[in-house]
Amino acid sequence: MLCKYGNCITLIDATYKTMKYDLPLFFICVRTNVGYCTAAEFVIQSETAEAIQEALEVLKRWNPEWNPPVVLCDYSEAEISAFEHTFPAVSVFLCDFHREQARTRWVSCSQNGLNKQEAEDLLSLLRQCAWAPSSTEGVDSTDEYTKALRELQSSYVYKNHSNVRSWLHSTWFNIPEKWAHAFRNLTYHAAVDTNNGTESLNKALK
Repeated sequence: MLCKYGNCITLIDATYKTMKYDLPLFFICVRTNVGYCTAAEFVIQSETAEAIQEALEVLKRWNPEWNPPVVLCDYSEAEISAFEHTFPAVSVFLCDFHREQARTRWVSCSQNGLNKQEAEDLLSLLRQCAWAPSSTEGVDSTDEYTKALRELQSSYVYKNHSNVRSWLHSTWFNIPEKWAHAFRNLTYHAAVDTNNGTESLNKALK
């Protein structure tokens, strides 16, 4: 399954509370001609890059022809690091749904000091960056991203909240190639931008 379908795109998702022990269960999924399918599963003691990489190395030994060019995952530094070390040429992209979820939670947190309008404005500007169009003939898609980024950086919420600037630069602006669609067109052509298709598999197991 991994060798047949995983060499286009591979998805990884973790779920919890599937057993009496609080251990993360990982699904390695692929998109087949009949929908999403679980190609592999593994349980690890702790959700670290080293533990995930060890499991991936085992799967790689069992499936020597599996060499995914693209992996879609949550915003998990452990998952990203594990795949990039196991498959050095892989492009790791963040799931659109979980990207939006992480940003919405941050701007909505009262400790971050944004009012409702500021939170909505910041999310809207971030979405413009994320959805800057892919390149067309004669147009560089990264230019569209740069325009959207400059608009965000000239906004009131960016200029007047140092914590917003710190969060954006340390969490998002340092890895635009993993979440902004403008950077995906060169290596990625599958119509999958979220790993939410694996959620039904998680629920079935639970």
